[in-house]
Amino acid sequence: MKRLGLLIYILLGIILVIKANPFYEVRQLGMEQGLSNNDVVDIVQDKRGRLWFATEEGLNCFDGSSFISYYKERGGLTGNELNCLLDDPADSL
Repeated sequence: MKRLGLLIYILLGIILVIKANPFYEVRQLGMEQGLSNNDVVDIVQDKRGRLWFATEEGLNCFDGSSFISYYKERGGLTGNELNCLLDDPADSL
């Protein structure tokens, strides 16, 4: 019986440590954080670790802290409504 109590005590300690120090953080990103539109149709991560979001209203690059948005009018795109993204395998760091 003492072993069971000790095992429970150890497991609770492990659970508390994991909850106090998560290995990762999940955040919801949206228009409030700078995304051009909440209708995301595709996401790609490039070799530099940046995330690229294709939306109904433009292309967005997220570097881990902020968004840069690209539009037809000033970003060199042929249109703002994107359907998919492809990473260039020949692009090197």
